[in-house]
Amino acid sequence: MTKRSLKTHENFSQKRRQKLGQNLGLVLSMAAGSLLLGLIGCSGGGSSDPTAQYKDLKANVAPHSNVTRTQKVVPTTHVITIEKTPTFIEGKPGSFTVGVSLKQPGVTSFDFNILNSTPATPGLVMTKSATDLNSFVVSWTPPKGTVTTALPLTVSFELEISNVKATDPEVETLYKSVVMKEQGTLTVQRTGTQPEIVDAGSLPSQVAQGSVTPFTVAVIDAASTPNNPPRVDIYFSGTNKTEKGYKANGATYVRTVSTPKYDASTGQWKFAFAFDAQNNDVGAQLDANGNRVEGATELETRLFMKVYGVTGVASSERMINTSIAYKTAQVANPKPVVCPAPKVETKTTSKSSTKAANQTAAKTPASAVAQTEVKK
Repeated sequence: MTKRSLKTHENFSQKRRQKLGQNLGLVLSMAAGSLLLGLIGCSGGGSSDPTAQYKDLKANVAPHSNVTRTQKVVPTTHVITIEKTPTFIEGKPGSFTVGVSLKQPGVTSFDFNILNSTPATPGLVMTKSATDLNSFVVSWTPPKGTVTTALPLTVSFELEISNVKATDPEVETLYKSVVMKEQGTLTVQRTGTQPEIVDAGSLPSQVAQGSVTPFTVAVIDAASTPNNPPRVDIYFSGTNKTEKGYKANGATYVRTVSTPKYDASTGQWKFAFAFDAQNNDVGAQLDANGNRVEGATELETRLFMKVYGVTGVASSERMINTSIAYKTAQVANPKPVVCPAPKVETKTTSKSSTKAANQTAAKTPASAVAQTEVKK
């Protein structure tokens, strides 16, 4: 190594030692400072209370103070008692009772009314009971047509106590400050009276074969309205065999002529029908054994009627017997027409001719037979 290089190396090493010494001095200074601060804290120099800066706060006061509150309790003023779902029937008077009890002493009088019924209930009134001063009677006769559906009608209403008078002015003031209302409901049903077939006698006991006989059936249904008529059902029931013989199904001869008509003066419905012995087959009259009756002049029929009211209630059953007079007397056992059997012609051939024909056929070549068949 040359002198110049050696000198350069020594300068670099000296600078490096100087820098390391400076760094070491800085580290030692920092450590000494930390130690000095610790000694000062332990010796009581300065404040050691971490809450010293919060001396202005009142430590003995709770962060939340509970304030007692008083709530005014409203005393019970009244009780209204309604019968459980009162039920009315169209066209019939009905009523239900409402009980009223005013709980505060010294009440001398009050008003009690029924109002705000939905739907409207014209004729619904409330009167004070003659026997119980705390009871009221709600009376009503629902007019026919109040119920427009098959289900009962539900009517909602409101009862209200008002204008309470008392001997104590404070009691009157109390009643003026409260609302005394009660909601209630009632139902209206169509009449459950059984409908009735008033008259079915316009159907004669006998009609002629080949005729169409009109007749009417008069019906009363208390639940019906002019736009909602009952229904008449004509049918056959049971067996058509009797001790004297068989009766045909008369319901098959009946057809409806027009829609029912309502007579407001009598409250009756008129149903128009026809007994058709012209366009329907008139069968044979049979005896109890199922055989034709010799010389029978009529066919006995039987049918049943029943009316169904608009509420689904049915009337009692009505049986109607009607016979159909034959144009000519019935023959019991007419002899069937026997047609003669068709005649079948047969040809007879002798044994000798048959044998000759067989021999000729055997001798004839097949080609000749085929040609003969083609020519035919």
